[in-house]
Amino acid sequence: MEKNGKKAKSTGAMSVEMLVITALLIAMYVVLDRLVPAIKLPGAKVALSFVAPIVAAILCGPVIGMLVYGLGDLIAALLFPFGQYHPGFTVVAALMGAVFGLFLHKKPFGIFGSDRGWDRIRIFPNVIAAVLINALLGQFVNTLWVAQLYGSKTYWGWFVYRLPQHGFLIAAEIILIPLLMKLCEQLNKAGIGGRRTNKPEKRIKEETSRTKVSYYSTCPGCGTARPKGADKCEFCGRNLIKDEEIVTEIKE
Repeated sequence: MEKNGKKAKSTGAMSVEMLVITALLIAMYVVLDRLVPAIKLPGAKVALSFVAPIVAAILCGPVIGMLVYGLGDLIAALLFPFGQYHPGFTVVAALMGAVFGLFLHKKPFGIFGSDRGWDRIRIFPNVIAAVLINALLGQFVNTLWVAQLYGSKTYWGWFVYRLPQHGFLIAAEIILIPLLMKLCEQLNKAGIGGRRTNKPEKRIKEETSRTKVSYYSTCPGCGTARPKGADKCEFCGRNLIKDEEIVTEIKE
């Protein structure tokens, strides 16, 4: 009963930690997306809000990455409305967070109880994640919502107009993701995030050996009592050692 109680307590503590990390990163997303000045490009403005879901994905996996990107986009749109809102943007943002988690987290399938990762087939995860998210979801899918909201251009007109934005994002994420992964490694060492594994502390074992000797109390040859510390009889020279045994002791 005691073991089960400890396990439940540990699981609960981990859930609280994930909740706190998620809330902080959602707040970070909103601040970077709405309050920090965006980078101006020809035909577009680029915010650095993508940093928050990337950190969430690296630390906690695809589920938390999805929540941070999706909820962050929705809360930012509700609290600080900018232009027209389309629910498709929030859906795509959630998918982007999940993709980040699948490629950047050490064990992306942990939610299914699997410890497997992409180590054997994953090449340059920062490149794959950045290209998939910005080229496929950002450029192709989000442009569809923009074309529905603003009829001043056709889909392909908006597609060409938004190319500089996503080209910049791909380059920025390819550069920043390795730096953010190193940052998250330091956070893991400090006990923050879900990538760490609680390994039992290794104990150093010290092994010592000694020889246990038993003696005859009297000489088996002449019957003389054995003097203390003597190995042979002082009268007849008979060996007084009855038995020898090697004893090994292990100390932690």
